[in-house]
Amino acid sequence: MIRVRLVKDWKSPDIIYQQTPYNDGIWENIHFTFDEIEEFDYLIVFNRVKHDLRFNCHPNNVWLISGEPPNPAFRWHKKSYKYFSKIFSQNRGYFNGSLVRTHGALPWQIKMTYNDLIELSSNKHNKIDRLSFVTSNKNWMQGHRLRLNLIKYFKSVNYDYDLYGRGFNEIQNKFHALYPYKYSIAIENTKFNHYWTDKIADCFLSWTLPFYYGAPNIYKYFPKDSIILINPNRKQETLDIINNAISNRLWEKRIDSIKEARDLILNKYQFFPFISNHIKNHQNKYRNSKIRSYTIPSNIAPWENKSHHSVSIYRKIEWRIRKLFDIRPY
Repeated sequence: MIRVRLVKDWKSPDIIYQQTPYNDGIWENIHFTFDEIEEFDYLIVFNRVKHDLRFNCHPNNVWLISGEPPNPAFRWHKKSYKYFSKIFSQNRGYFNGSLVRTHGALPWQIKMTYNDLIELSSNKHNKIDRLSFVTSNKNWMQGHRLRLNLIKYFKSVNYDYDLYGRGFNEIQNKFHALYPYKYSIAIENTKFNHYWTDKIADCFLSWTLPFYYGAPNIYKYFPKDSIILINPNRKQETLDIINNAISNRLWEKRIDSIKEARDLILNKYQFFPFISNHIKNHQNKYRNSKIRSYTIPSNIAPWENKSHHSVSIYRKIEWRIRKLFDIRPY
């Protein structure tokens, strides 16, 4: 069995294991683990190395997958790129030919296991012809502001829908704000090619048709009829699109495309099948390479470093200009 050591930069529990059939991190004879094992075939880092990392591995099997968008707030992530032989990211750049421009294979945020979702029916007899909107009251990125402004507009025209999320109507499981509904709004935090997240994935997994704003090349990944595009900057147009979809029963007409999209999430795009396929395609390329010792230094976020000198003069000027013109994130 191929062994893959995973390194994360977040503290929350390893709920990503729920995306494997037996909740054990095993996908088709590849074992993924967050345990600090000493012998493994691949090392995969999520986003960045938060603490100095020393290990032994094959030279071409040290990979990084970025789940953050390529905007100024996360530009510092790229300082780590030179230490990896393969980088999955939405960033542009050469990076010694190691860059794979693709989605971030971010985990779903509904509290449902892989098996739960495989067995989940479409709920077609109980779903309601109504819109849900799951968001928080955060307001530091472009998508945050778009969502909050749309909420304000809905309130101003007395639009009747169901709003969930931290700061509004908090729920313990996002699934319960999606599965009962035929329609929901999914607005990404930022707009870049390949950058799509649980915002849209959780809709598909819940058999819900998303009104979507985000990755311009989203149709590269999903069927056109599984998505209804909106531009939340055009608020009345967005509301017209929503009302038209509900009145014309587009959920019923597009259920096959929603099914196709959720199957793509479960068995192709989510982290385990996504990385497993890359590993299988890579296997013959390293068999004769020798294991080497590596050290990857920590990559500390500017807000984690108390030193005033950790932020470049260029970044400070950029921050002031973006704040002056309210270009988010600053």
